Amino acid sequence: MTISLGCPAIFQIGVGERGEKSLEIFLEDGDICILDANDRSAFHAVPRILDFETAKSNNLHCDFNYSNKPLDSYLKQARINISLRQITCNKVHEEK
Repeated sequence: MTISLGCPAIFQIGVGERGEKSLEIFLEDGDICILDANDRSAFHAVPRILDFETAKSNNLHCDFNYSNKPLDSYLKQARINISLRQITCNKVHEEK
């Protein structure tokens, strides 16, 4: 799962092998993207972050107004990505 804050970005996820076609979607401020099943191992990247003015001119959500002015100012020029991953481990069983 990834949480996107700040400037919108183009999120790219592969449909097949690396170098083959991919799906591109916009991740905007506050969007959550969840990858499961086969998508978890698919190639994925953020090849481009859109600046505030470009996003606004393309009618993308960028009129956020956080109560913290320094944070608001920062997020209008940057993107923060928070990724959460579930990792499972296999217990090693000792032979007796």
